[in-house]
Amino acid sequence: MNQDLYKNKLLVVGRGYEWSSHNWTGTEAKALHPKGDPTWNKYLEWEDTNYVVHPNSFWTEYVKTAKGSLDQQKQNLLEFANKYGVSNYLVSDKNLTEVSPPTFLNLINDINDMVKATQQFNEMGKAPQWVIDRLNKFMNIRTKFGASGLNFEITDTQSAVWVAWYLDLMKGAIKTCEHCTNPYLGRAGSKTCSTSCRVMLSKKKKKGDK
Repeated sequence: MNQDLYKNKLLVVGRGYEWSSHNWTGTEAKALHPKGDPTWNKYLEWEDTNYVVHPNSFWTEYVKTAKGSLDQQKQNLLEFANKYGVSNYLVSDKNLTEVSPPTFLNLINDINDMVKATQQFNEMGKAPQWVIDRLNKFMNIRTKFGASGLNFEITDTQSAVWVAWYLDLMKGAIKTCEHCTNPYLGRAGSKTCSTSCRVMLSKKKKKGDK
């Protein structure tokens, strides 16, 4: 899909985000939210809250947040939110009928689902039905007619990363890292998603040759 016709237009709170055990469900699970607004009731009134258009490839940054220790993953997700924003909910239940807050577990499970979906696509040669069902359930995907034609805007984080991932998948642009198995956008002949994975894979191969 032409970049001009497809935009990830996401709200980003300039003052940043934070983890806390206060969230809009009233549970004690730590969730991401705008600083000083655990129930997401004030951020739309702030002057530093703005829509920002992100490159479609930003889904790769989402996947990378699941690397490292638990503390590192939490820091990765916080940095992702500060850069790209994060929505106040995810579609997370198996029946795709309810939404949940962006807790650490919900976000990591969502990323792991994307990794699993990539692996299943490679095995089946097509997107599994559960992925199609999920994409069809996502919200805040709007079509708008303009002077240049039909435009698509996506305004929540989960929908944006999954749609961007799916479009790259359909173009055959996604590769699977031979070390960590994460999906990534890679050049022809590349085998790993990062320098660290390339080094680790090289060490693994050298060890196997001994």
